[in-house]
Amino acid sequence: MRRLLLATASALLLSGCASTPAAPVVPELPKFGNPAEFISKVTAAMREKKTASLSGAITDPDSGYVGSVRPRVLLRHEPGDRVSTHYDDTATSHNPMIIVSLPEGTFAKSKNSEEDFPARPWLRINDEDDPELEYVSKIIKGGVSWLAEPSRHIGLLAQANLDGVTQDELNGVRVVKYAFTVDLAKAITTVTDKAARLQLQRRLDKGRTSAKHEIWLSADHLPLRWSTLELRTNGQPASTDILYSDWGKPVEIVAPPAKQVR
Repeated sequence: MRRLLLATASALLLSGCASTPAAPVVPELPKFGNPAEFISKVTAAMREKKTASLSGAITDPDSGYVGSVRPRVLLRHEPGDRVSTHYDDTATSHNPMIIVSLPEGTFAKSKNSEEDFPARPWLRINDEDDPELEYVSKIIKGGVSWLAEPSRHIGLLAQANLDGVTQDELNGVRVVKYAFTVDLAKAITTVTDKAARLQLQRRLDKGRTSAKHEIWLSADHLPLRWSTLELRTNGQPASTDILYSDWGKPVEIVAPPAKQVR
């Protein structure tokens, strides 16, 4: 009888073990091993999807603002490697502004312009207006601004150090997180765009030395989050933390009515 009980217990134990399935092995998402491959694959993925919505926070101590600005941005990749954007920081900025950037022109409207020119609050920004507007206009046409749309920095990563690649999770989605460090003094020697060189030089003049990028990519190589931190030896860094959503969904980015533009 004792042997029978032991045999029965052993059988039940084995049966219980057999009925417990092994934990499934979740394959890792593909990773890129160098900056060039990262730039190529991510750029291709963004151009294929064409559109996205962005939101997040920007802090730049050199802007004169206290605290952060939290813009909302619509983005659309156009033929010829152009980008259209609709930037709106009216909910959080001390100098609220809406900027619409299209291949045919860039238009800006601020709270002050609405008060001073109620019938024609929109200003068309022209390159020849003055040096500051020339810089602003070209950078806006390239993707709203230097900080508001960090995927427009992707070319700078060609000269970056790839510090790490890890499997991660973001809001319940499996992602691959990349960490880069860009030496700004080194990067400026490879930048051919005049406006981008001017912006980099200004940041170097203010003591900025390097920029750290952390980028969370989906399984199909699209940015879901992009964080940057521009460092300097003495002083507060500038930072960006932007979330991307709704890749591929239609967005409305249109020029303001002509009669409202001056």
